[in-house]
Amino acid sequence: MDNGANISCLCLAFTNKVIELYKYLQEKGEKILSERLLRSGLEVGVRVSCAQNTLGFLCSLDRFDVALLFTNDTLYWLNLLFLDGYITKEQYCAVEPLGQKIRCYLTTTICFLKTIR
Repeated sequence: MDNGANISCLCLAFTNKVIELYKYLQEKGEKILSERLLRSGLEVGVRVSCAQNTLGFLCSLDRFDVALLFTNDTLYWLNLLFLDGYITKEQYCAVEPLGQKIRCYLTTTICFLKTIR
């Protein structure tokens, strides 16, 4: 599997886990933080998909940058939810490593694209 397909699979898995957490948090009555987590978590995959399917180099780079921003946001909300006891360690560990892998991929890709620019 090439890196493009790999990151797409990671983003889909990440999105699915974020949606599961969102549903769990909604059932527990946590509205604001769950909506923040959902918004940023969904944007990661959307931005990566857009970056992969855009025609322009600079547009692709910009979209990867935004995907990295949303990845960092999602990991922030995830950490906050875990540290404040809204989610369990198991829930956290089901999502956080995926986010770290996506962040690593995006950082590497952005750095590479900036060197060939």
